[in-house]
Amino acid sequence: MRYFSSFFFILLFSHSAIAQQPVPIATDLFKVYKLHEESPGSPPIPALFIYDAQTQQIIPPQQVLKIFSRDKTLSAKAIKGITIFSKKTSTKKISQEELKNASRLINTNTRYIAFFHNMGQEMLASYPEFPELLAAENAIIKHLSAQDDVSLYIFA
Repeated sequence: MRYFSSFFFILLFSHSAIAQQPVPIATDLFKVYKLHEESPGSPPIPALFIYDAQTQQIIPPQQVLKIFSRDKTLSAKAIKGITIFSKKTSTKKISQEELKNASRLINTNTRYIAFFHNMGQEMLASYPEFPELLAAENAIIKHLSAQDDVSLYIFA
């Protein structure tokens, strides 16, 4: 019985750790962008969009920074990069059903659903003149993955 209890707790904690990992949704990310695009065309890349499940809208960049303000360890360089990644979008409502139709991998059981078209560490390393982008990519993935009320979906 003691072994079963230990195994159960290991599974429970393992599931919690897995649930916090960013989920790669690749090309489905473009389907999500099309739901809230202001004008037809290709989406801005790289980009960070955060959907608020309560208001059913993509939040503006100023509110994105409020989510990151929970982390007092972010550097000024990372914050500058986050503002570069955060894009302005339309204010139209997007239902949770529309999000689920855009990708079967999207789970709408959290308050915020973050979509991050990241550039990748290798590509960012080839642009040493923009250190804030590398700092921001690391901070975005680390910070949003650690939040209980945020689900993170990335392009990678």
